[in-house]
Amino acid sequence: MNRSSIASSTALTDPGTRIDTLIRQLVSDREMIIHIVTLPIPPSTNRLWRHGRDHMYPTPDYEGWKRNADALAMAQRVQTRGHTIDGPFAAHVEVGPSRADLDNVGSKALLDWGQSRNLIANDKYLKRLSVERVSSTEAPEGCRLTLVELGVS
Repeated sequence: MNRSSIASSTALTDPGTRIDTLIRQLVSDREMIIHIVTLPIPPSTNRLWRHGRDHMYPTPDYEGWKRNADALAMAQRVQTRGHTIDGPFAAHVEVGPSRADLDNVGSKALLDWGQSRNLIANDKYLKRLSVERVSSTEAPEGCRLTLVELGVS
């Protein structure tokens, strides 16, 4: 099924930049779903969940981050209805200046959030992940998540 979506108020960057190059490498001739969302830096993976008596529960930091992420996504008019990536996809995460370890903020919370907001059907379909540190102008709210639908391989 050919579908196309760019879900962000942030347009694709100028030709020749890292993310534009990545997208051109991933996207074939058919139309793909692409979501680009600017979000706050999520809490470290180690601070997402806590153990209770008989269950795990999200930490207040994680709950607060999800609320802030939702507010930013709404402000960017992120489109999900009819634009869920329901198969293989690549994720590129750009993290602005912070003390956060890239490996602790680069995927778990972001992909879980994307799944819960129907940007992706399931994070198990992730085929490629890249995470990099960028300037604050490239990730003004803390980080930028780019999700690109891949062709069936």
